[in-house]
Amino acid sequence: MLVNPYDHEGVAIAINRALSMSLEERRQRHAINYRVLVQNDLGKWAERFLAELEGPPVELRRPGRLATGG
Repeated sequence: MLVNPYDHEGVAIAINRALSMSLEERRQRHAINYRVLVQNDLGKWAERFLAELEGPPVELRRPGRLATGG
């Protein structure tokens, strides 16, 4: 569950919701989170990170924006 950790009331509401969640909903959420985790392991993160380093600078990737020399 996403919650702003600085929103004390929001955290309390989220904890209450999590504690009262049905077993089926907990299983569904776990399955979704686990699938995302498996698809985004450290090796895949490193591949994407290195590919970004090898790609063009961010300034050149934004559509409609020209890179300037300084």
